[in-house]
Amino acid sequence: MIPATKGKAKEETHGWWEYHALIDQSQRYLFYPLIGILLIRVFTRPVAWSATSTIFSAHSTQPLVTARHFSSSKQFVLASPKQIIDASDAYEPPTVISVSPAGDWVFAYFPGSEGDGVGCMWRRGAVLDTWTVKHSWPLARGGGVVTASWLGAAREWTVDEAGSPSRLPPRGPSAPVSEATLVLVTEDCWVTVCYLRYYTPAIGFMRCPLGEPGSAPELYPKADEKVHRTGGSRKCLRAAIGLAYDGMIVLASVSTPLHSIASETAILVATRSRGLPSRTRDDEMNSMNLSMPLNLEAELDSPIEWENWGEESTIELCEIRLRFDGEFMGITSTPLPPVHGPDSGLSTLAFVSPPPPPKSDPADTPQKIIYLAASYLDFGDYTSTPKSQLFLHSLSRVSEPVPSPGEEPRLWTCSQVGTRVFTDGVLAFMTNPSGQSPSTFGLLVGVLETSRGPLPRRKSRTNEIAIGVTKVLQLPGLSDHNAWEPAPIMSPGDLKNTMRIDGIACALLAGTATADLSHVLGLPTRNLDEVLIFAENIQANGTITWRALGLFLETYRMRARNIASATEREVLEARWQTALDICSLASCNAAFDECRENGGFELDAVWQLVGISTWIVDFTEKLLRECILSFDLTGSQSDGDDDIFDAQLPSMMLVLAHPYALGNLCTALNNVTRFKNKIGSLSASTENAQLAKSVLVDLIECSGVDFNALEPLLADLLRDASNFGVEETRRGLATCEPTSAMGGHIRSVIAKIASSSVVDKPRLFIKPFELMDGAPQILDGRKDRVRNVVSKGFLSGRAKEIQCLRCGGKSEVGGSTDSVRWGAWEKMWVNHCICGGAWVSGPVQ
Repeated sequence: MIPATKGKAKEETHGWWEYHALIDQSQRYLFYPLIGILLIRVFTRPVAWSATSTIFSAHSTQPLVTARHFSSSKQFVLASPKQIIDASDAYEPPTVISVSPAGDWVFAYFPGSEGDGVGCMWRRGAVLDTWTVKHSWPLARGGGVVTASWLGAAREWTVDEAGSPSRLPPRGPSAPVSEATLVLVTEDCWVTVCYLRYYTPAIGFMRCPLGEPGSAPELYPKADEKVHRTGGSRKCLRAAIGLAYDGMIVLASVSTPLHSIASETAILVATRSRGLPSRTRDDEMNSMNLSMPLNLEAELDSPIEWENWGEESTIELCEIRLRFDGEFMGITSTPLPPVHGPDSGLSTLAFVSPPPPPKSDPADTPQKIIYLAASYLDFGDYTSTPKSQLFLHSLSRVSEPVPSPGEEPRLWTCSQVGTRVFTDGVLAFMTNPSGQSPSTFGLLVGVLETSRGPLPRRKSRTNEIAIGVTKVLQLPGLSDHNAWEPAPIMSPGDLKNTMRIDGIACALLAGTATADLSHVLGLPTRNLDEVLIFAENIQANGTITWRALGLFLETYRMRARNIASATEREVLEARWQTALDICSLASCNAAFDECRENGGFELDAVWQLVGISTWIVDFTEKLLRECILSFDLTGSQSDGDDDIFDAQLPSMMLVLAHPYALGNLCTALNNVTRFKNKIGSLSASTENAQLAKSVLVDLIECSGVDFNALEPLLADLLRDASNFGVEETRRGLATCEPTSAMGGHIRSVIAKIASSSVVDKPRLFIKPFELMDGAPQILDGRKDRVRNVVSKGFLSGRAKEIQCLRCGGKSEVGGSTDSVRWGAWEKMWVNHCICGGAWVSGPVQ
């Protein structure tokens, strides 16, 4: 071979051994001829992404579940169950991790080193990194968990071709009496439904075999019997659980005389198994077992049994029915005809549930179809890279006349509808993205390249080579989808990422975490006002606006942390601070509304309302100071054409032009005035109220703002701001700063405020206590105190502090209050901040 010229680019080709792990199971055996036979367990580390943008993964060497919040520095470890705490060396790292659709439950299976394994369920608390072990139970060796799926997911949002959001039917069955329902497929070819009924501390199990018809009611004990087959046992290698849309079936019950209505739903399970000898001698033949008998002679297995050993070439299907008769649950299993495939190794198995098409006639009943995708790797003679194939099978239920009352047909048909061979790559993973419309529906796959192009002479971030590509395939043809663009798995550092904007709208409508979306939006320049166009088509009550502000806040805060220019960073920080101020105004108004009582306010929450009033007054002063500083001594708007950023109005001026923000400011000032009048009318016998009255009166009178004159002025401005078009207000909210069309309106507002008697300029800029001796030291001490982002009071330092991952604001948990109404308002923010971000304990960068 002629050596390559020095400096010439080389082409790298991968070997077959680099892809063999795709078909290996959780445990494989390596042979070392120099030292004899050595058994080494190699476990695949599972990774699960939750709705709170938290990534759960298995520890590399210990039986632990680690977690990390995406795009932040927060990392934590889930508490171990008692079995692992007592004997951590007896268990391996988890091989299965599953997160519930809402992100409040996590399941993990820990296989045993030489004995039984452990299944564990965690429940999330109010803080994102607070998880407690709710239930843990042993799983016998040979009956470990292969796959898991949660039931009871909320209805998904989607956006059609016209840009209108809508909700899809329920996906999969739901257990109306269960708080958490988990479906498990185990290695012994059984299905287990784990459920936790409401107001019941104990967890329940219902088990059925997958290889033969069976049933399991809720009230009876579960037998540990195994399905007996001639010629040896079987071990499930891979499994998939299919949950279709609109799977609920309601029918009249005639078999159960105690209840008039029965409901049942169907779950499809696909498994790939391996035949095992009928009498294994693993324990006896283990070289590390000192109790090995001296006589190893045993009866030879029949040649017919040998033919059944090894991985099977078929994929077995089973229909699981979840029944509920109004009081008790139950499951039944019905095996379906198997799916025949190639003899090569099965690497991935997944169900794909297409969204139902829109109905032209409400009476139409579309045929229910669910796809089963299976990918195979053929290594041939192990001299080259494997051949990657993808097969797609269609499963549909055929309606037939009901032979007798109360009996429903359960006939399914299965046919192969698509095949694709990846000639230049190996399919590594595939998944069914949620919330897709019929026009964008497809199968998301990841393909690894078998050969790389010319390698750069110098390793640099700009010349980085991608190792694969992700793409969406049309179904059932399995061709590349025209509505989606492929994206490299490892893209160059200067490549701008792209994403569909309707996915952001669906996340806003569903109220889920948006850290992953903000991470993408924080990198390229994206017109964020498109999000509101989708989201506000069906809701205009302010809820979506509040959620959208949280997304914009998170995006601009992330951009500010990643940008190098100090000037641009200052602008971005002002934008996300403006979004947080608008969210704070809305939350303060919600607190006043919650504490209303008989035309006034609840006196038990007087000091809490004083704290909120203090923040509202401080924010109003800050806003008016910006107005005065934008107006020079001659009474004209100051020119700032020297710099592109100085030419723009301050971001917080958006509050004076946007109807949503200005409306909340007017409402907040009106609440402060009414609260002051209510406190002022109290009798002198109420000492606590009198102290609050003195504090509130001093706060308002020393503020340098005439609130009685400011309120009607802002009311007139609100009527003028309502004249802006919907697109203009959306654009202003998306950019978190005034638009060019709002400039004239805001300049006239500044002129009115600067020339009116609303503000007392000396008192607005210089407080009386600042003229006292020793005041600078007092002010420095007050600056070090941190405000509670929820209650707007100062943190006491005596309770446990929590921090918001989105805005960075801090709050406290565990405080007590005498006000029932204030306590009810505080419970609104137990699970999330006023900006919609999740809480975590401890500092976060």
